[in-house]
Amino acid sequence: MNKKLFAFIVVLSFLEVVLSDPCPMCTYNPTGDSSSGQCTSCPGGLCTHNKGTVGQDPNVCTFKACPKGQYSYTGFDFTTDGVPCQNCDAGTSTLNIQTKGTDQSVCTVTLKACAKGSYSSSGLDTDGSGDGCTACTAGTSTPNTQTIGTDQSICTLTLKACAKGKYSSSGFDTDGSGAGCTSCTAGTSTPNTQTIGTGQSVCTVTFKACAKGSYSSSGFDTNGSGDGCTACTAGKSTPNTQTIGTDQSVCTLTLKACPKGNYSSSGFDTDGSGSGAGCTACTVGTSTPNNQTKGIDQSVCTLKACAKGNYSASGFDTDGSGTGCTACTAGTSTPNTQTIGAGQSICTVTLKTCPAGSYSVSSFDTDGNGSGCNKCAVNTYSAQGATSCTSCTNNRTSPAGSTAVTACVCPQGTSGTADGVSSCSTTTSGSINTLFISLIFILICLF
Repeated sequence: MNKKLFAFIVVLSFLEVVLSDPCPMCTYNPTGDSSSGQCTSCPGGLCTHNKGTVGQDPNVCTFKACPKGQYSYTGFDFTTDGVPCQNCDAGTSTLNIQTKGTDQSVCTVTLKACAKGSYSSSGLDTDGSGDGCTACTAGTSTPNTQTIGTDQSICTLTLKACAKGKYSSSGFDTDGSGAGCTSCTAGTSTPNTQTIGTGQSVCTVTFKACAKGSYSSSGFDTNGSGDGCTACTAGKSTPNTQTIGTDQSVCTLTLKACPKGNYSSSGFDTDGSGSGAGCTACTVGTSTPNNQTKGIDQSVCTLKACAKGNYSASGFDTDGSGTGCTACTAGTSTPNTQTIGAGQSICTVTLKTCPAGSYSVSSFDTDGNGSGCNKCAVNTYSAQGATSCTSCTNNRTSPAGSTAVTACVCPQGTSGTADGVSSCSTTTSGSINTLFISLIFILICLF
């Protein structure tokens, strides 16, 4: 009986062994098969040596996955068994680690050379999109693309910052000589040097064209406020605005000085025609002391026109106060103010003496027709050709425009001789008679 039981147990044990499945590769458990329960998977990137691996923990997972760019029929590196991972051909790679395959057909990724200014251990990226290439530090670069290296010592090229008005993706050129920096479109600039950008949107400064009479290497200023434009030397100008040049040779236009009585900010016209274009005329009755006068407003027009009856070589005085104007001889005058002349022959107007009852400073009128003579005021008089009117004396009065002293009469209620100068006395007889008559009238009324 015991023998039968023992035989039965042996058969059952044999059947258990025969019927149990071994743990597949990359898994393990204490018995190496399903008899002790579910098999445990190795951590990612690791695998067991064979199927049916016996173990209590991941330490039995000793084989590593083939890295990206390599492959094997299992996807793992079984070098100890003579089955190592195979490298993809240069410039190609696998999509992932642990790639299973037996030939290059699994190397489906075409790699790209690391761009100039970056490097990798292979000189290529790791995914065909640039990943895996290490960039050089700012201001340095590799001499070429596809540079093989493991640290910054391979970045042997010192770059230069892109100049103001240019930009690049790094803010530097690509060769230390300015190549690789993109220029802003004409009339715009970057605010600073070493501008990082990929399009014209970084050119945020709008320039102004250099004004006529100035120039620059671009034809524009450098800040939108006029700085950076070089002015032509005095008396020269450029033909147009926005002139491109590096020296005065572009100032091909010879200007002419603004004539006397005109001014400009440079003292010259703007076109060299001599017509005064760009020169501002002084207001009527004023002038500049000389030609080629620099100024921006009428304050430089310091001279005044010679008054009527005066003249000068220019028609103006020399100091704004009348000095330098020559007066016509008594009884003559110029027809107008601002008369140009060198002698009395220019005094072509014959004046008339002011008539009695009027006066002028010169005793003559100002135009030969009576204008400029002032009528004497009340209580004054004058004879013909007077320079002023004489006041009546002794409180005598006279109407305006009186022509002789005899016009000065005693005021009402007084009397005196008709000589116009004697004292006047108060009249009394008329007053007494009036008072006597008034008394008689009152008495009659009472009785």
